[in-house]
Amino acid sequence: MGYTFVIEHMEEDESTPACLPPWVELEYCHMIKLAGSSASVRFTHLSASAGSSLRSKLSSFSGKRDEHQFAGYVVHSVSISELLQQENVPLSRVCLLDPKAEQAIEPGDKDEFGWFLFGVGDDPPRDRTSELRRLGFPSRHLGPVQMTTDTALAVTKRVIDDGGMLLIVFPSNSG
Repeated sequence: MGYTFVIEHMEEDESTPACLPPWVELEYCHMIKLAGSSASVRFTHLSASAGSSLRSKLSSFSGKRDEHQFAGYVVHSVSISELLQQENVPLSRVCLLDPKAEQAIEPGDKDEFGWFLFGVGDDPPRDRTSELRRLGFPSRHLGPVQMTTDTALAVTKRVIDDGGMLLIVFPSNSG
């Protein structure tokens, strides 16, 4: 069963350049491959010019290889809230991947959620996920270490789609 992975682009505001930084484009291209052919990836909250640039980059990236291994994707200018409203998807079916969530993601979550939501974060973290957290999504975490968004998508897919378990390793306090 395929899932929908949603990437809420949180890097733009009125002073942000119209095109995406190369590292963001690279992560987004990597996501459509990591998600797999049975999944869908939605990139939300992009300006018209950034969206156009991303569509071109994704098309170029997926067109260079066997397209059967890539997820379908759609680039949206609307936010996740607007997209869910347009597609009549209830918040309860969307899992926000949130480092501050109380519960870790687990294979059984595949029965509860059909959509998995990621906010593009920062390093060092500025807790941009708090903007999504306020909207009331159920949430899960992927462990104590912040990951790149493409890695977080891959880990989520491994747990929910492939049935892998999330192993959380905490560093030892001994010298």
